[in-house]
Amino acid sequence: MSITISHRDLPKWIGLRQQPDGHYDLGQIKAELAGRKINSRGWRLYLDYGDVLFSPLRGPWIGQSANSNLIFALIWLRLLQSCEMDVPPPPELAFSLRDWDFPGNGLGHTPPHFLRAAWKACLAAAFAGAHLETFVRQEIVPVARWFFGSGAFREIDPGQLKAGWNTICRLFDDWCWEKNPWHGRDEWHPFIRFVEWGDCRVLALASEAALAAESRAMNHCIESYADLCRHGEVRAYSVRDRRSGKRLATATMQREVSGQVERWCVGDVKGARNKTVAGAIHEAVEALNRCYQDAWQREGGATRLR
Repeated sequence: MSITISHRDLPKWIGLRQQPDGHYDLGQIKAELAGRKINSRGWRLYLDYGDVLFSPLRGPWIGQSANSNLIFALIWLRLLQSCEMDVPPPPELAFSLRDWDFPGNGLGHTPPHFLRAAWKACLAAAFAGAHLETFVRQEIVPVARWFFGSGAFREIDPGQLKAGWNTICRLFDDWCWEKNPWHGRDEWHPFIRFVEWGDCRVLALASEAALAAESRAMNHCIESYADLCRHGEVRAYSVRDRRSGKRLATATMQREVSGQVERWCVGDVKGARNKTVAGAIHEAVEALNRCYQDAWQREGGATRLR
C-alpha cells in the first residue's frame, strides 16, 4: 500500500504560489525553510512526512491563522531537528504535548533534551511491552506538567536533562518531597515521620510509590521491601541533606524478636548503589533509632509499634 505525502499546508502558510498542477515546488520550500533556520535534518523530516508532521499541533497551536500556523510549525521543526532523532516522535508522545501545561502558548519553551529524554523513554517502554498511551499518560505527562507548570524548565541545568529520563524523574521526585515530604497516601504507619540531626533530615518512606522513587533515585532494591513494611517487619527511611534535599542514603529499621522480647533496631544504611556512607549519616540514623526507643517506652512496648 502506497502512502501519499502531502506538502501543501506549510508552503501555503509561508505564502508560496502553487504550480499549475496544484503542487508546490519542493526546492522553493526548502530554500524558504533554510532562511528560517530549518536545517537539513528538519527539512528531511518535512520532506519524508509532509504536513501530517504538524498533526499534534492542530487545535492548541495550529488553526485558522496562516501567520500563527507558520510560527508554530517552525518552532516544531526546530525542536524536532534539535532532538537529532531523524524520525518524528511516537504519536502518543507528540499528541500529549497539549497536556504539558506550557506557560502561555509556550511550545517554544521545550528544551530539546527534555523531549528527547521522554522520546527515548517511550521507545524503551514500548520495546519492553508497555502500552504506550498508558505509559505516556501515567509516566510522561505528570512529569512534564511539573517541569513546565512549576517553572522548573527555567532552572534545571541542561546537563541534567542530557542524563536521561530517569534523572528527570529523580528531579521530579525530589521536588515532590520538597513541597510535601510525605506526599501521597500512607500505605503503612511510619511510626516516626521524620528526624533531623546535624545536616541530615531522615524521612519516612510510607508507601510503595515512595519506595520505588527512592529505589530509582539511589539505584538499589529498597522498593522490594514493600511487603516487609506492610507486615510490620521493616520501616524504610530516606536520608536527605537538610539544605538541598539531596538524597544521601537509605536506611531501614527492623523489628527483632528474641523470646518474649521485641525491639526495633537499625538495619541497613546504604548510599547510592549500596555504597558505604559517612559517619554523619550513621549518626542521624542512630538519632532515629533513639526516637524509636523513646516511642517504645511511651507506648509501653514494641508490640505497639506495629
